[in-house]
Amino acid sequence: MSNRIFGRIISDQLDSSGRNAPLEGFRVSIYWGSFKLKSDESKAGGILDFEYRRDTSEQGHHRTLELVVQDNVGREVARKSIEDTSSETLSISDFVIKEVEARGFLVTLGTGETGPSGGGWGLTQGATVKFLIDNEAFQKAAQLFLGARDSIYFSQLFFPVPDVFHADATQETTNLIFDFHQRVPDADHLRAAGVGDSRPERLLLEAADRDVEVRILLHSFKVPLFVKILAGLLIFPFAGTDGISAIEELLSNEFTDTDEDKQYFALAERPGVKVRAFEQSVLSAGVMHPKLMIVDGARALSIGSPFGQSYIDSHSHFIDAPVRGAAHDFPKHDAGFIAKGPVIGTMYNALKQLWDTAAPDDKLQDYPPTPPDSHHGASTLPDDDWDAVCSIQIVRTLSARKFPDQPDGEKGILEAYLRAFNMAKEFIYLENQYFTDNAIGDALVEAMKHNDKLQTIMLLNIRPDVPFYPWKQRRLIHCIRKGLSNAPNGGAARFGVFTRWSHQVGTPRPQLLPIYIHAKVGIVDDTWCTVGSANLDGLSLDYFLLNPFVEQRAIELNAIMLNGVEGAPASEAPDILRRKLWAEHLGYRDSSGAPDINSADLKSPPQGGWLQHWINRAKGTLSQLINDPTQPLTGSAQVLPWPTDNTTHKTPRDYLETLGIHSYAVVPLKGTQAFDFKTGEWNPKYKAAMDYD
Repeated sequence: MSNRIFGRIISDQLDSSGRNAPLEGFRVSIYWGSFKLKSDESKAGGILDFEYRRDTSEQGHHRTLELVVQDNVGREVARKSIEDTSSETLSISDFVIKEVEARGFLVTLGTGETGPSGGGWGLTQGATVKFLIDNEAFQKAAQLFLGARDSIYFSQLFFPVPDVFHADATQETTNLIFDFHQRVPDADHLRAAGVGDSRPERLLLEAADRDVEVRILLHSFKVPLFVKILAGLLIFPFAGTDGISAIEELLSNEFTDTDEDKQYFALAERPGVKVRAFEQSVLSAGVMHPKLMIVDGARALSIGSPFGQSYIDSHSHFIDAPVRGAAHDFPKHDAGFIAKGPVIGTMYNALKQLWDTAAPDDKLQDYPPTPPDSHHGASTLPDDDWDAVCSIQIVRTLSARKFPDQPDGEKGILEAYLRAFNMAKEFIYLENQYFTDNAIGDALVEAMKHNDKLQTIMLLNIRPDVPFYPWKQRRLIHCIRKGLSNAPNGGAARFGVFTRWSHQVGTPRPQLLPIYIHAKVGIVDDTWCTVGSANLDGLSLDYFLLNPFVEQRAIELNAIMLNGVEGAPASEAPDILRRKLWAEHLGYRDSSGAPDINSADLKSPPQGGWLQHWINRAKGTLSQLINDPTQPLTGSAQVLPWPTDNTTHKTPRDYLETLGIHSYAVVPLKGTQAFDFKTGEWNPKYKAAMDYD
C-alpha cells in the first residue's frame, strides 16, 4: 500500500510577481530513520508529488519521517520532520527554504547566515590580496618577520630549528632558509649558506629584540604504542613497504617540533617568543593543519606549506636545485596568499581560537589587538604590487569534540566546494595534493550531468604520499569517468586529469621527474576561487574513519574569493590566480623566464573550452617527449595527461611507459640530489635516484 505526498518546495525569495520563487529540480527524499523510503525531484513550480510505502500503524502510533532536500550535487539544503498518517495523501503544503541555503556560493553552515561579524568564519568586503606561488610565500614570510613591530602570531604543522642555539649564527646547523641573498644559489653557482640568507628562527630572534610578541603554535599528537603495533599489522598486508615506512614514521616521530623549538628559544633567552603545542589525540581528532600568520594585526599570510626546506622552490622546479637544501624527494609546488583589510579580523579570530585552546593561560588579545606599547615606530610591513581587491569568505573544517561551543565541529570547506560545483557554468579547475573524497567525486559527476557545457580540469600527483591514497585516487578518477560515460555532450571527455613534471636535457639521456603538487586550490568560472590548507580527502573535509565512535576531521582554513556574485563587487582575483598557476603549468614565460600571466592564450578560452587547451598543450609535450626528448621543453607545457587505463601507476617509470615515453630514451627519476648548506656542495650520500629498481 502506498501514500501520496504532495506539496511545494519554494524559496523565501520573491519572484517578479511577488510570489515565493519555486525551487525546481531539487532532490527530495523521505527517510524513516536511516532508511530511505522514496526520492524524487521537485517539478515545475516546485511541485513535489510522489508515492511512498504507507504506514499502517494504528492512530496515535504513526512514525515520524524526515523530509530531506538536496541540490543538484547532493548538498543538503534543508530538512524537516513530518508525522506520517494513515490517509492516502500526506500534504506538506509549502516548504519554504531560505534562498541563501538553497542556492549560491556563500557558505552558511546551515545557519541561514554567511558568517558572524568578526567571528572565526564569515564574509568580509574590501580585502586586498596577493597570491603567492611556490617560494614567493616564504619570501613574503621573511619580509613580514623583518617588518613586524608589534606581534607575530602563527600556526604551523612543523618548524625545524637548529639542534642547539649558538649566539654566533654561523656556528649553527642551517635547517631553513626562507629567502636567499644575492647571489641565489643554483645548479651552476653553488655556495654555502651565509650572512644575509633569511633564516626564520634568526629573524624571530631579531623581532624579539625589537620587543615584538612572538607566538608559535605547532600541531602535536602522540600515538599510543598499541595503536602503532595494530596499525602496522593492519597496513602491511595491503600497503607493503608503504605501510612499513608509515609505521617507522609513527614509531620514530612524535609529530611535533614543539619541544625542540621551546628549548632553542629558551637557550636564546628570548622570553618574548612563546611556543605551544596544539595537542590532538590520534584516537579522537585530526591534525591541526592551517598554516596561518598574523603580523601586527595588519597582515594575514596563508602559506600552503609547512616550514620545511623541501617546499621552498622556484616556479621552474629544476631537478637540481640547491635552494631545496637537504631534501632529496620530489620538488613541490604550492600556493598561498597574503591579505590586508577587513578580512584580517576574521583570520585573527580563527587563529586566536586555536591559540587560546592550546594556551588558556596566555590568551591572545581580542581583535583589534592593542600594541604592547607605543615606541615601536611606524609599520615597515610590505605594501606593494597587490593583485586585487575582493570579497572574501573564510571557511573552516573543525574537529568534532575539540571546541566546547562547537561540539560537532564544522564542515564549511566541503560546503564551499559543493556550492561552487553546483553553481559552475563553464569550468571547474582543481589542483590538490590529495583527491580521495567521494563526496567531491560524486558532486563533480552530478554537476557535469546537470550541465552539459561544464568541463573539469584537475592537476594531481601520480603518487600521493599516504598509504592507500594512490589506489583510492585512481579508483575515484575511474568512478568519475565511469559515472560520466553516459552523460550528455561527451561527459567523460569533459573531465581531464593531468600531472606536473620537470624535464632536464643531459647525458647520457634527458631526465624526467614528477613535481609533487602540494597546493589546495579550486577555481570556478573565474567567479569563485579558494586557497588554503584543505586537501580533497575525508580528513580535510568531512570524516576519516579510524575511531568508529568519533567522526574524525582535521582542522583546516580556506579563503573563498568572489568576483561579482551575491553582492560581491567585480574582482579579478579568481582570474589572476588561474593565470598565475596556468602560466607556470602550461609553459608560458616572459622574456625574463618568469611565468607570463599576461599571455593572450590565458585571457579567454579557445574553441572547445579551457579543457581542450590543456589537452592540446599536454599532447604537444607528450609528443615531443616520445619523439625527441633530447630537446628542451622551451615554451611547452610542463604537464602530462593521466593514463586512460584503470591502473595505479605509482612510479615515474611505470607512469611514463604507460604514456609511451620509454625509459630507454629518458631517465625517469624518483628523487633528486641533496644539498649541504654548510659546505655549499652536493651531499654525495644522496644523488639523483633513478627509477630502475
